[in-house]
Amino acid sequence: MSVITLTQGERDKFAAWCEQEMKSNELMCEQLSKLGLPGELVARDMRQKNIAYMIVAKILRSIEDMTIC
Repeated sequence: MSVITLTQGERDKFAAWCEQEMKSNELMCEQLSKLGLPGELVARDMRQKNIAYMIVAKILRSIEDMTIC
């Protein structure tokens, strides 16, 4: 098992990307919902992905750097 360590800047960038994806998806969901059932099914899937993006962004923002001397 390998470990990937991200710097605070990398975590911030990734969290910002997740948040940007959430905003973009929500705008698309609003439009898809207007199309009726087929669009609503796609929108539901996108909303589920938004939950995952939100969780990842929240975790990334909560991590603090540690140095052990």
